[in-house]
Amino acid sequence: MSHMTHQILIVDDDARNIDLLEAILISDKLSITTCDNGKDALKLALACRPDLILLDVMMPGIDGIEVTSRLKGDPATEYIPIILITAFDNREQKLKGLEAGADDFLTKPVDQSELKARVNSLLKLKNYHDRLLDYQKNLEQKVARRTRKLEHALVKREEAERQLVQAQKMEAMGTLAGGIAHDFNNILSSIIGFTELAMESVMESTNNPKQTCPELEEVLIASERARKLILQILTFSRQSDVEFKPLRVSSLISESETLLRSSLPAMIEIRSNINSQAMVMGDPTQINQILMNLGTNALHAMEQDGGVLEITLDEVNLTHTLADQREGIIPGRYLELTVSDTGCGIPPDIRERIFDPFFTTKPHGKGTGIGLSTVHGIVKSHNGKIEVDSSVGQGTLFTIHLPVVQQEKSEERGPQQALPKGNETILLVDDERALADMGRKRLQSLGYQVEVRTSSIEALECFRAAPGGFDLVITDLNMPNMNGTELVAEIKSIRWQIPIILCTGFSDTLTMDQARSSGIDGMLNKPVLKKELSQMVRTLLDKKPENPEEVQGVTILKS
Repeated sequence: MSHMTHQILIVDDDARNIDLLEAILISDKLSITTCDNGKDALKLALACRPDLILLDVMMPGIDGIEVTSRLKGDPATEYIPIILITAFDNREQKLKGLEAGADDFLTKPVDQSELKARVNSLLKLKNYHDRLLDYQKNLEQKVARRTRKLEHALVKREEAERQLVQAQKMEAMGTLAGGIAHDFNNILSSIIGFTELAMESVMESTNNPKQTCPELEEVLIASERARKLILQILTFSRQSDVEFKPLRVSSLISESETLLRSSLPAMIEIRSNINSQAMVMGDPTQINQILMNLGTNALHAMEQDGGVLEITLDEVNLTHTLADQREGIIPGRYLELTVSDTGCGIPPDIRERIFDPFFTTKPHGKGTGIGLSTVHGIVKSHNGKIEVDSSVGQGTLFTIHLPVVQQEKSEERGPQQALPKGNETILLVDDERALADMGRKRLQSLGYQVEVRTSSIEALECFRAAPGGFDLVITDLNMPNMNGTELVAEIKSIRWQIPIILCTGFSDTLTMDQARSSGIDGMLNKPVLKKELSQMVRTLLDKKPENPEEVQGVTILKS
């Protein structure tokens, strides 16, 4: 038993029993209180909160089992250990007592050694429990203090702005992208691939290489739009490092406008006025977030009565006078991006707080309060400035200034060159028969000899039987039994020099470093255009992976 003094409450309607128990337990480490009925026991337990209660079962009025049930049902006394004492060794009575919450049971006449041992044991447990509660309370207080400090630091620290940008990528968009991207890209692969083959058949049947089919061209155009749309969704859903590079904001406006229109009510009109093709140094994902966040806010402001969302892009020259009016801006050429709506407007008292993190006036479930703070953080990280002008009932205008960067002169494109061809032997692996068949026809039209397998296991057996019979392997990533990366590892263990291309509809787990370390020489993202396929195959076969960035949609991995 601990050196501290413990409070014990003895309850028995027979004074002799109380005297006996006191005599057994008397100690300078124990303080004993007594009473002779259940009613007083309930009052004393609540008032004194003893460390242990010795409670007679059979008492007039409220018996010991009822007292136990009430004490254990009260949050204020539920943790007080209770030993029930009875003159009868009655199994049914013991079960009732234990069901009521009693911690132990003793039968009269009480053995002194047994009583002391059980009292000491329960007092130790009570002591441990009290210490645990104190520790829990102190821990909660520390956590609360630490949480308040972190919340304060979150608002103050500039790093929080980057985290808020990542948090804004909506969970729903991520679920959508991860769930449908693979299947959707496989569908697009079939549409694009077979459409290209059909167009080639038309040209061959007319003996006119310039003869095309307008209907099939429209299919390709629509497929390309779908391809870009899924790429945009994937961009918004995945958390990626910020990458600043020269980019044309006008093209990003067009992409964002397409996404906004997909959720546009009939009574809201979108207008865009693009008056500049100048470039800024920025991250395309973050610039898209600016447009999507401001556009979504504008749509919410007009969802009741409708209106006009207008996006304007101009190039302006901010003089010293104009720059001085905008804190943090230096004189020079800027892109001026404005997003305006004819919605309900923002009251003056709220306008001062709209860029504060987690501030929102929207009802629960309709806004996180981080959209505009995200925009503010992005604009600041791009060395820009954002301003807002709004009147209640008149609408809202957001104006963003981003510094212009010198546009590099682009080389003029010559006439479209013929696709590179060859006569090597390629092993093509895809578990979807339609895609495998389409891939075979594509490669054969380029002059290659193609061996097709729709099972990664069969493909490995085929390669193992004749490892020198193939010049290149093209494999899908997601396949049953053995996925693409596992197949690559097996093939490389047999013949490490052979170039391998991995095709994927969507993967948020395979990074470039992982692909390179797995022995993958090139990656193609579905849906794959014939031009992309021909260029990568020829590049790897010729062992000249130079300027891979010039091949759109193609990633050649250098060791």
